[in-house]
Amino acid sequence: MTSFLILLLALAGSPRTAEHVLDDYATALGGAKAWNKHKSVRIRRELEAKGMQIRGTEERVATSAGKMVSVTTIAGVGTMKQGSDGKVRWTEDPINGLRLLQGPEDEQARIDSTWDAELRLKAMYKEVHSVEPPMPPPAGQSWECVKLVPKLGEPATACFDAKTHLRVLQKGTHATPQGPVPYTAKFSDWREVGGVKVPHSEEMTAGPMTLEAKVAEVVFDQKVDPKRFAVPKPGKKQ
Repeated sequence: MTSFLILLLALAGSPRTAEHVLDDYATALGGAKAWNKHKSVRIRRELEAKGMQIRGTEERVATSAGKMVSVTTIAGVGTMKQGSDGKVRWTEDPINGLRLLQGPEDEQARIDSTWDAELRLKAMYKEVHSVEPPMPPPAGQSWECVKLVPKLGEPATACFDAKTHLRVLQKGTHATPQGPVPYTAKFSDWREVGGVKVPHSEEMTAGPMTLEAKVAEVVFDQKVDPKRFAVPKPGKKQ
């Protein structure tokens, strides 16, 4: 009997499974029913690098058909684009030019361009595991963290508020043409738009730079020109 009680206490103190944490996250976002009401979304964000005179904008358009295009413009740097026509994923920037993505970069873009990826993280990744937080939560908060292991590339750790079940942190390594770049992203100011929750504030740190992104506009079901998602022709502006 004593052994059974010890086992119960041990189980009570163990973290919840990754599957339960991710299911609660999907529900907190609004669930599949809310997402399925929409066919497209356009999100516009204002960007600012902390402590630097660097500002810009980002506009992301995605559809339920798995098409996506993101256009980021930074003053003094230029315009960077990434997109998917539903089959091929591509990127274009002033340094590396136009590229069709492969390997870990393509896997990152595949997940990013999937319409309901946030609702189906269990299916989007090869493996998911409950893990300890990579850093102490702020005072008064409790986090539940999950390691997300992709089919290609390095794993990331995503942490969710134990009360709201919304994502608060993600820490991982991003694949780039210049090599792997470690990053930490913090999410806050979640608001409901069109029946789904959207983080209106994101703070991402990569190397010496911390970039703040604030949502300026979220529009669902706006008509979108399908040509926007096509792979750009070399030397031709979209």
